[in-house]
Amino acid sequence: MDTHELSAALRAATEPIDAPPGFTEKVRHGARRRVLRRRYRVCATVLAVLAIAGGLTALSAHLKPEVAATHPDNKASATGKLPSDDPRLHEATKGGFAQNQSFHNQVVAVWQSSDHMPISLVQAYSGATNVDIGPAGPVNEYWAGNTPGGPVAVLLQAFSLRPASGGQSTTVVEVGLVARNFSTGELTLVGHATVGDSDRPSESFAFDIDNKTMLTMAESGFHVYSAAPTVDPDTGKVTRQWLDLPYVDGVAVVDLAEEHGDGNTVVELPQRPDATHSYLPSNPNARSPFQPVSGNDWAGKPDPRLAWPVQTVVCAPPSGVDTANLPQQSTVFDNALHAGGYSDPYVHHPPTVGTPGVPADSESHWYIGCRLANGNMLILGEELVGTIGRLYAVTADRDGRVVSVGYGGPINPSDLLPVQYQLPDGSGWLVAAYGSHLGSGAVSGNDVLAVPRDPNTTSVTVTSQHGVPHTVDLPP
Repeated sequence: MDTHELSAALRAATEPIDAPPGFTEKVRHGARRRVLRRRYRVCATVLAVLAIAGGLTALSAHLKPEVAATHPDNKASATGKLPSDDPRLHEATKGGFAQNQSFHNQVVAVWQSSDHMPISLVQAYSGATNVDIGPAGPVNEYWAGNTPGGPVAVLLQAFSLRPASGGQSTTVVEVGLVARNFSTGELTLVGHATVGDSDRPSESFAFDIDNKTMLTMAESGFHVYSAAPTVDPDTGKVTRQWLDLPYVDGVAVVDLAEEHGDGNTVVELPQRPDATHSYLPSNPNARSPFQPVSGNDWAGKPDPRLAWPVQTVVCAPPSGVDTANLPQQSTVFDNALHAGGYSDPYVHHPPTVGTPGVPADSESHWYIGCRLANGNMLILGEELVGTIGRLYAVTADRDGRVVSVGYGGPINPSDLLPVQYQLPDGSGWLVAAYGSHLGSGAVSGNDVLAVPRDPNTTSVTVTSQHGVPHTVDLPP
């Protein structure tokens, strides 16, 4: 088409049209307004994005990691099937030693040479005793860094369980902690767990000397911890202080020694206990669902309580007091401590064994009863709180109802006369040293003795099994 002819035709067609005054200026101004509005919208959008980004940058230093109960993929299903994969298997190493290739090689070698699968897990999830176990993927060093217990690494790997007799194989994910053995100094697998297995310890590990250092994975779902119970020195009542777990890069490392705790006394919870989430066992004698990190209740450690096979009454009841059909001493003692807040409901002590008539789950190995002048019964026993055995005295009325609970302080098992308790009515003392002979002035007995108050009675003679007498002063 000829452009000159087109231009001439357009001019001829528009000549009869009479445009209103100022039409051209209005068109130019409208165009400028539209351009400005577009620019304003663009600028506003940019400013909003910058403001949000700036706000997030300012807040990022204060945000705490979100800790879910576990990854949804990591929860065992209603049928008990364990997860066969975990997002942490595919993540880059975190922590201060993330780039330490030499340390990485060492911990992977330890992991690959260790036995990760307990036979109980093999039987539970494969249905067979004879099972071939092999890696179902590469090992991943999820976190590596320094701790109060030395350098450690968290590793994960998927394993395949294949019944030797045939049948369907099962894949599970194992997580474990490699740390230095405090006695040998060598790196070793100090703990491991199967992801999603609710029947075994959670993703929290205690290590170092006396399990004084704890490492907890964010995937455990725990948010708070208490290193050890606290005992009121005046009343003997037991409480716990709860602190936030300091998660960084998916793990929380805690020095339990700073709070006088260890792997047998520490307890972790999803949130702080309150009126609606106490996280206590369903009844006083039940085990709490949240166990110490060590997981085996004093495994490999001696019971700090006095292992005395004694249950006796050393003070005769006043005339007319009926002692028949009364509750057992251990029952009255235990119920009084549980109901009054004198025991730790989260951590159970080792079983009580060897005392005739005392149940295995009783608080004390031994009990000493004494009838007071008013007919009430005082029951003396020992409760393990944390790592120390403590002396408590429960006073019950003639019908076995608890009247009061007294606290006698911590017990030193190595003392010549480890049990010394002043009776609440001021009538004297109860003293005991199992296997020894006790005497005070004209009063003499075996290894348990009620010493009446007398201005001239200020000490007890303790004759040990080796026949050597020692004098122990009584408290004023």
